[in-house]
Amino acid sequence: MAQVIDAERLKRMRERSGLTQDQLAGKARLNKQTVYRLERENRPIRKRNLERLAQGLAVDPEVLTGEKPIPDASQSSAPADEIAYQLNVRVDAPIRNAFELAARRYGVSVAKIAQLAPLLFVSIAEASLKHRREKLDEFKAACDRIVELGSVLPHFPGSCFYGMEYDQEQSIQDEEASIDSRDLFGLRFDPVRVLSV
Repeated sequence: MAQVIDAERLKRMRERSGLTQDQLAGKARLNKQTVYRLERENRPIRKRNLERLAQGLAVDPEVLTGEKPIPDASQSSAPADEIAYQLNVRVDAPIRNAFELAARRYGVSVAKIAQLAPLLFVSIAEASLKHRREKLDEFKAACDRIVELGSVLPHFPGSCFYGMEYDQEQSIQDEEASIDSRDLFGLRFDPVRVLSV
């Protein structure tokens, strides 16, 4: 059975949330025209669409039908672990879209994704540093193997990296220091140190 949404309450809650009709339609996965019509007059609404609107506004569905009072602005009807606080970080539209898409795909709120973001970032960053350390160990083993082969091929040039001589030991130390300092993108050192001949 369809419920009747209170047009004035819907508009008030949308404006209080700082959303445009288009933004609310996106959050609720509804057509913008549907939101526009619902704000113009009290209309019947399917339960599923009512729940989507309520979720998009972080209120109980009964608030939008008038069965419950409008919560104080200081109150939040969101679960205690999802009470929002504002981060003073400006993000562009593609990032907001990515949050929305992830929220829809996995059926969780954007707030929950934001709460998990630091944990996920740390997990990925640590895996990246571990991968770099493993590759550096492989590189050092390959260098040791080249030194061993050098005794078998004494006529072979000692340095064959990039067609120029460079301080291999210093570069390895720099990479190790970069990994130890959690320099995720290796921006704190010059990977090729050319020796002056």
